[in-house]
Amino acid sequence: MNLFQAALLGAGGSLIGIGADLSGSIRVPGLFCGIFGFKPSPKVIPSTDHLPSNNNENLQNYLTFGPMTRYADDLILLMKVMSVKSNRDLCLDEPDDWKQMKVYYRDNLSNSLSILSQSPEFKHCILKATIHFVERGVHTEKIPIEWPASLFEMIVAHLMDIGKLDLLIDAKNPKLRKNPIVE
Repeated sequence: MNLFQAALLGAGGSLIGIGADLSGSIRVPGLFCGIFGFKPSPKVIPSTDHLPSNNNENLQNYLTFGPMTRYADDLILLMKVMSVKSNRDLCLDEPDDWKQMKVYYRDNLSNSLSILSQSPEFKHCILKATIHFVERGVHTEKIPIEWPASLFEMIVAHLMDIGKLDLLIDAKNPKLRKNPIVE
């Protein structure tokens, strides 16, 4: 669904959007549609009253809700509105101190069966971004560890602990919930 939201925003058919992101569902459509999407840290935007609902801690740590906007400046405004219930000071109005930032990067993730090796163009873009940060005094460091060959499989196994998601809720009896996939 986030892809349709991103396409609407990119075409000027919508001003703002809200997406759910488990592994890139806000960020990736934004890249393809020329819009901005932001996945906040877990629990910055409360997941209560959202579907799919699930009280599993793993799901709440991975599935987050975030803003999708046509203009980058609108992300801050929408984040303020969406995070009001979390009672956290996100310091969104404070200027960024680039010298306090640390950027960690990898230019290759090809050890996992699920990830293809990156093209030379991809590696060149990572290098350009790294140089950009270094020129501005940002600490950059290549992540030295090698990912295990079964990284993708490990993540999937961890997410399998989430359990059944309630995707259908009876409007007359909200306690009655069903998962159409299981049904």
